[in-house]
Amino acid sequence: MRRLAYGVLAVVLVGCGEEPRATGPTSGARGPGLEGLPELPRRTAQDDVDDAIARLGGNVVEDAAKAKVLADRTLTSSDVLTFLTVEPLVRPMGGDPLKVQKVVAAYGVSVLEWTVLAGRVLQGWMQIRHGREDASAQIVADAEVVRPFAERLDAMLDRK
Repeated sequence: MRRLAYGVLAVVLVGCGEEPRATGPTSGARGPGLEGLPELPRRTAQDDVDDAIARLGGNVVEDAAKAKVLADRTLTSSDVLTFLTVEPLVRPMGGDPLKVQKVVAAYGVSVLEWTVLAGRVLQGWMQIRHGREDASAQIVADAEVVRPFAERLDAMLDRK
């Protein structure tokens, strides 16, 4: 689960649907066909971090800590109900963290917490529907919490 949380955090911080940016050197020889085109500014990893913080708000470190707590604690029925309530509101937003942030904040979670919550509920649902014998103890436990809501999840997820 820790790898999932770190993976989700990396995807949220790096991706977020932006256009690709130049990251290579901007001076020196240019390849054929590139003459006359403007040179793009060089970006650093810190620029990407600053952009992610700007997109997700200044509380990214605190939100990541809360998301880790959510990733490590026992999933509850209340968590599943939150997912069932918020997912239909968030889905049309296409993963835009600024739009998603406005919705999930009304339910007391950050974008990072929402991502972990959604991942855990969906993992539990998938364990119920497509069970793996080698699933982690946490996924098996999450599946038992999700089980009473499986039919509602089936109906909701079929409406995509």
